[in-house]
Amino acid sequence: MNRTEQTPEDAAQRIRVLEDENEYLRKRFEEVDLYFGRNLVVMKAAVIEWRATGDARNGMAWIYNTLCGPGELPPQEEKEAQEYFNRETEVIDRKLAALYHWFRKYHRTHAAPDQTTTGGTSD
Repeated sequence: MNRTEQTPEDAAQRIRVLEDENEYLRKRFEEVDLYFGRNLVVMKAAVIEWRATGDARNGMAWIYNTLCGPGELPPQEEKEAQEYFNRETEVIDRKLAALYHWFRKYHRTHAAPDQTTTGGTSD
């Protein structure tokens, strides 16, 4: 039986599965958003600590503890921060660019007819 021949019960079950998957993905997105927000707060707290004490080491403790807890400290052998940053963010930046391209295309194809020519950048 193909999708066009589904019974109403099959279709209802498929809808329940899709709704469940949708809820799961929304919760995972919320989790990532909260982690991102928490890390921004940590960096801001580090700057506040540095300003308040005049000692950048006090601020770095916030960042160090945030990375150390889940085992995310950089390898000890890394000595050049900018080189490490460039290397580690290269793939991230490439994937973000592809994702932004997908979002722009999605918004163009899903925009209301009177919104298709407003704003945004061309690809």
